[in-house]
Amino acid sequence: MKYTVVLARSVPIDLRVELADRLTNQFGLPAEQSQKLVSRKAGRLLKPTTKGRAEKLLGVYQALNLPVTLEEVADDDVTSTAATSFPTMPAPSAPSASIASASSAAVFAPAASAVVAEPVTTADVMPPAAIALAEPPPPAATFASPVVPVMAAPSISDVGAAVPAVTQTPTVERTFTDDVPAEAAPETKQRRFPLRQRVLLTALVPLAVYAVVTSIGSGLNTRQVTNQISRDAAAALAASVGTSVNIDDVNQLDTQLRALLQQPSVGFIAVNTPDGLQFFRSKNEDADFLLGEKVNQFIEVNPGESTYTYNDRPADRYKLQLQQLKDSGVDTGDAAKLLEQRINAPENQRVMTTHYEVQNIGVYERDGSRVAGSAKPAPGQTPLFTVAVGVITNEVVNATSRALWLNILAVAIMGALAVLLAVFTARRIVQPIEELVQAADKISLGQLDTPVKVGRNDEIGDLARALERMRLSLESAMERLRQRRRRA
Repeated sequence: MKYTVVLARSVPIDLRVELADRLTNQFGLPAEQSQKLVSRKAGRLLKPTTKGRAEKLLGVYQALNLPVTLEEVADDDVTSTAATSFPTMPAPSAPSASIASASSAAVFAPAASAVVAEPVTTADVMPPAAIALAEPPPPAATFASPVVPVMAAPSISDVGAAVPAVTQTPTVERTFTDDVPAEAAPETKQRRFPLRQRVLLTALVPLAVYAVVTSIGSGLNTRQVTNQISRDAAAALAASVGTSVNIDDVNQLDTQLRALLQQPSVGFIAVNTPDGLQFFRSKNEDADFLLGEKVNQFIEVNPGESTYTYNDRPADRYKLQLQQLKDSGVDTGDAAKLLEQRINAPENQRVMTTHYEVQNIGVYERDGSRVAGSAKPAPGQTPLFTVAVGVITNEVVNATSRALWLNILAVAIMGALAVLLAVFTARRIVQPIEELVQAADKISLGQLDTPVKVGRNDEIGDLARALERMRLSLESAMERLRQRRRRA
């Protein structure tokens, strides 16, 4: 039983170069022979041979995911193939033919022990186009030599067994071995990096890096600038409050604090005396008792921080008030019912977030006047009182966020535009190259009747014109060869 390898469809153009290299490296085929083999259409790739040889070729094609199968061939099919491998030679009918046959036998006949393992047809060595263009052999009389003695003409079978051993180039099936050499290194497939991907990466990676760095830098810079402006405003307001309020008169202090809270940007004011007395007022008087406690904890825990975010859920405040009312032991009555109604009200379930820029300063007396200083006094100094002012920065935070998102949106739009332009440019470069590759493949297969399209005035157009000149030159050379054949 013999075996052969059957190709379901022709090898794609982009894999032919790699397949030809593998055939040349593994089987020692000439480059031209490998190109002819990979250019074959669907069908058998080699004549029936041993299973080991067929499996070796099968593995090369399967490594590139090509549609090939191993097919068994009956012995009678092998015999018929071998019988028709060489054209029948006519019997010599003239003395000159006898002399030529004798000379050929004397020159080309191998030793008696030499045996040709497998006959190879001319179609296995040369493509149909090359066979059609090949010049016919000279007449038999030209091989005659006067110095060679006349000998009996060899049989046709002897001539058929001798000629292939000298005149034929190596074929795929003659290079197969049943075993792969043990020292053969495993083949590594080189990763393909298409030109289209290179163009896209070259155009988009720098733009992406620039966009990310610009967005982050712009966002951080904007936030830093706005925070510094809010911090300076809060410090100025705290100094103004500390040098103007009267902590000796509680009623007057409360009036002054309420008047300051009329400004839209002022969120709360806290005045603390060294003996533990605190005056706290905010825009929402219902939240004063809880917000004042949260602000004092924030200032104590984070003395170096100035940005404070307060999440207020009215229902939680009413629950705390109700619990305090129950803990006091006083008859709750209508007050408790009112608090429960407020707790269950839907509008009190929402969480309201407020951003504050907090500045805490100490007020000292020097030379009969008040001056603002650090809330933490130096050793031996005691402030008259401390003032903590919270400036509402919701608008500043929202404006910063809007600016950041607008910047990101602009970068995204520019990035999308850059992607479209890069894809268009890559297509303009790669598509003509692929067309020129197809044209070059046709020329290599002897199809010289299709002109190479030249539609560009750049380097790719220069390459197309060079291929067209090469096609015309080959076509002229072939035409001259045909004319010589006709004249002969």
